[in-house]
Amino acid sequence: MEGASARSGRKLGRYSLLYRFAIGGMGEIYLARMTGEDGFERLVAVKVIHEHLTVQPQFVKMFIDEARLASRLSHPNVAMTLDLGRSGASHFIAMEYVAGESLVALLKRARPPYTSCARIVSDAAAGLHAAHELRGADGQLLNVVHRDVSPQNILLSYEGAVKVVDFGVARARGSLHSTSGELKGKFAYMAPEQILAPETVDRRADIFALGVVLHECSTYRRLFRGETDTEKVGKVIKCEVPPPSTLIPDYPRALEAIVMRALAREPSERYQTAAELHEELERFIVSSGEPVVAATLGRMMKEVFADRIKEKAELLERCGKGDDVAAVPDASLVSGGSLVVGSRASFFTSRPRRLAVGVAAGALLLAAAVLGLVLLKSGEGERAVAAAPPAPEISISISAAPPTARIELDGKPVANPYSARLPRGTGERVAVVSAPGHRAQRIVVPLAAGGAWASQLEPEASATRTPGDARVEEPPRSAGKKTRKAGKPAGKKQRGVDDKDVLANPYR
Repeated sequence: MEGASARSGRKLGRYSLLYRFAIGGMGEIYLARMTGEDGFERLVAVKVIHEHLTVQPQFVKMFIDEARLASRLSHPNVAMTLDLGRSGASHFIAMEYVAGESLVALLKRARPPYTSCARIVSDAAAGLHAAHELRGADGQLLNVVHRDVSPQNILLSYEGAVKVVDFGVARARGSLHSTSGELKGKFAYMAPEQILAPETVDRRADIFALGVVLHECSTYRRLFRGETDTEKVGKVIKCEVPPPSTLIPDYPRALEAIVMRALAREPSERYQTAAELHEELERFIVSSGEPVVAATLGRMMKEVFADRIKEKAELLERCGKGDDVAAVPDASLVSGGSLVVGSRASFFTSRPRRLAVGVAAGALLLAAAVLGLVLLKSGEGERAVAAAPPAPEISISISAAPPTARIELDGKPVANPYSARLPRGTGERVAVVSAPGHRAQRIVVPLAAGGAWASQLEPEASATRTPGDARVEEPPRSAGKKTRKAGKPAGKKQRGVDDKDVLANPYR
């Protein structure tokens, strides 16, 4: 329907939008059905640029650059781009739909064995090498750098395929939009030179980011963890990387050598190509005596996400019956959150439990904007009608205990309790709650939904057991796998590790 936004109708060119499952900085992503002649159908992911960005030429150019670059990539470990289109003022990209989960979603639920971590990163490295080696019509390298390699941008299908996605901030020769000198990506996964001299960044920055991913998923700890972006940036620049064996005594030394070389502060000391990293990881997998292929990952994914595979199938069946309705429902497809159609707030239900108190209040605030969407119990089908336009503002409130707790919103102190009305939009704001003698908490406030948060800080003494007789317990690697040995006594800080960075699950 020409001239209409994706959110006001089900049709976008030849794509029938089924539900929205993600919101990013540049656009929204929908599951859609592509139709063709003689009953041809295919499920695809459709990314639509945010409406408020369509009037800003630099963002439109970045969006087109993403499609042009990704469409040239043809590799089993890179999600395929199928189409670039326009409907009215909205540009959209049709991409391969990967029926699976992100790596960060997997790490919320399970702890993959070392060999599985190596397989995931090895396959991602193979996909990135294909991007790095991409050449233009003149035969010259395009010097592609992804710049946003992270667990969120590595997808695993339920069959065990590994796919690198989101080249939205990638840099390449010949791009319409120049990003020379701009800082792009997630701070916690940037290479030091990506922060200090972004105009000089090359493929080795992506290799460093893969090193961070491998370190994190194999040690189950965040590497450059910080409450603020400034803290993260400082840690990245210092690049003090604890060898994994100082965190986990039985960590494989061969894998540690790979991790530490990928995370060398100086680019010249890292692997010079992603292919080199891929080959080293393949040698490690072979030497371990535990060959890991796609089917191996697939079995793990199907076991870990059995409930979500079923929920997605039911959701797809229900949404498929509503092609004639006017509004496209939202669905939470983030691991750990319930699958709900019709509530934007549901997209954020995977936030940490201690930070998610009050999300229900946010959902209630939003209910007035989605009165037309009616959910029936699974198996009874679903009927949806047009939704009312969302309110122009959101309401947020944050309270914290103990009474001495301090709240900082985007780095600036605010009252405790704090409440405000903010313009509705995309993105998020970050609040940090702290108090003397207590463990700080980080609250992410979505500007699409708002909500209410009640934070109860934990005393530092209750976070660990009595020094001397306590041991850091680690979650199991995966169902059916042996658990690792416990770490060193919590009372004796392990070299290179801050006690607050040893979390039961750092990805929640």
